[in-house]
Amino acid sequence: MKRTLNSIRFITDAWDTMGIPYTMKHGTYTTILESELGKHKFVVNTYSNKVFIARNKILKDIKESQIAKDIMNSEHETANFGMNDNIKDISENNVLNIDISSAYVYAIYNCGIISKPTFDYLQTMKKKERLPALGMLASSYTKFFFEKGKVVKYEAFRQPTAQIFFKLIQEINDVMEECAWILGEDYIFHWVDGIFFKKTTSVKKINQVEKILQDMDFPYKYESVEKFNMRKDGENYVISMIKNGENKRYDFSHRNEYQSIKKFLTQCVEGKVHKIHP
Repeated sequence: MKRTLNSIRFITDAWDTMGIPYTMKHGTYTTILESELGKHKFVVNTYSNKVFIARNKILKDIKESQIAKDIMNSEHETANFGMNDNIKDISENNVLNIDISSAYVYAIYNCGIISKPTFDYLQTMKKKERLPALGMLASSYTKFFFEKGKVVKYEAFRQPTAQIFFKLIQEINDVMEECAWILGEDYIFHWVDGIFFKKTTSVKKINQVEKILQDMDFPYKYESVEKFNMRKDGENYVISMIKNGENKRYDFSHRNEYQSIKKFLTQCVEGKVHKIHP
């Protein structure tokens, strides 16, 4: 079943009304409700078998890698975007954009964590399959125990491989920040594995950015960006553009369904949740 806050509350409100105790296991990719009446599973997306085959290959390599073990015992940053704070608002018909191709796949391979066969298998997958296969390394969930509509206990769990995925995020962001430093005031912003900068940037700076990516074994490509607009709203940035003919929007304060459900559960723990009446 597709995961939304409304679909989950449709069931929990009914169980609360009947006084039935239940558990809610809320994670990155799924939310599972369970009571004496049965189990209901809500998912963000349904993935192909290739995603789980890839995940198992990655886990096998991690188990055999000392580098992976060392990374799992350390902590890494998870910031994956940045801005030129000197730019408040900008509206340009064209800006330059360099994206790293298969960034997470190359990052985990370049770090020496996965084998060449696993790397090659990941490269046969579509982008929408590769990301969850790697993202599952950092999957987490919190299990909430409800009685009479109130949370009486909760337990948090994070995959022990989470720091490996965070390491990949940090590796890619470090590259983006190094490129941003080279670009100076020509730098506009970066988001995950893509960096945006002014069309008037000198060839010398662009060559230096390309060399950084080449030296770090990250393949890259230029993307077409038109009608680029960025505005600052308080502490938040709203960016819109047409990228490769497709409308794109980046909102650093955007809340998705996962965050909405998490907020609802936090309110339950704090006793601040209110019933929705028809």
